[in-house]
Amino acid sequence: MHPYGPNRRQDLLKRMPDMMPFYAKAVGKTIDQLPNYGGLGRFKKPGR
Repeated sequence: MHPYGPNRRQDLLKRMPDMMPFYAKAVGKTIDQLPNYGGLGRFKKPGR
């Protein structure tokens, strides 16, 4: 089991803007077509 605590959560949130384009492509959508994720809002890199 992978450890999950406050530090791990922050690390995942920090990397979301980098990973979401890959996820969107995998499910055949654009970033703008993805739903907002509960409490997290949109994941866009600044300047896009």
